[in-house]
Amino acid sequence: PADVAERAGSLAARLRVRLIEGRNDTWLRHAVTESAYLSDRVTVDDPAGLAALLSQEQRDGLLFALWLLSGARQKSASTPLTVHVTCREIEEGDETGGNAFRLSIGVNGVARRHVDPATWDAIGSVGTHDVVVGADSLDIDIDCRVDPTIPANAPAARAVARPRGI
Repeated sequence: PADVAERAGSLAARLRVRLIEGRNDTWLRHAVTESAYLSDRVTVDDPAGLAALLSQEQRDGLLFALWLLSGARQKSASTPLTVHVTCREIEEGDETGGNAFRLSIGVNGVARRHVDPATWDAIGSVGTHDVVVGADSLDIDIDCRVDPTIPANAPAARAVARPRGI
């Protein structure tokens, strides 16, 4: 009985680790890694699984924007084109309110003039955005509004979907 209890405890600990890992594996990470086109160009950093909060329209717009950004003409062949997506909760006191999170897209190796104009409409469907332009890079910050009526199962999703203190 003692060795059975020890084995059960070990299995439970491994299961908890796998469940925690799975929480961070969102549709966005799956879409990028499963795409032969995006997987070599785009990386995703979404530790809280916030991308799961996006509506279907926002998801479609984000994937389309990533597709267009990944296919933009590079400024030079010596600078590889890379796209990095980061999702973070908005700091307390930010003017966007409790039903939003920040999604940042960093693009290196491309000038803004080489980005397809449809990219900006696609990004606009995800949320309001600001763009900082560098010599061969773009930093796009998107404030993603979240509809609190959309069911979300992740604990992080429930926390973001409701204003704190209610």
